Amino acid sequence: MPVGPVGAQDLGDLPGFGHVVELRRIVVRADYRRRGVGARLVRALIEHCVAHRVKAIALWTAEDGPGRFLYARLGFHTVPAPGEEFEHLPEWRDEMRMRLDPK
Repeated sequence: MPVGPVGAQDLGDLPGFGHVVELRRIVVRADYRRRGVGARLVRALIEHCVAHRVKAIALWTAEDGPGRFLYARLGFHTVPAPGEEFEHLPEWRDEMRMRLDPK
């Protein structure tokens, strides 16, 4: 039985950004939380993006949520919101935008 999925949306080549993927969802079953599963799921997405020459992985997360610290540990940094690559999305007041530029 799976312990959790990670979902991303390929936003394609965006002017001024290159190929961008948006991390949309990560869920870990309650009985598997705090065991590094979430970090492994995000690392797998990063590895996939590196293999496919993605220039940026972007996401939205709650300003005071635990995801913010997980993403920061994995190299994501806070960027101004909403940003041109997210003009198609509504603005959420309690969320922040983060991005990783994989090498």
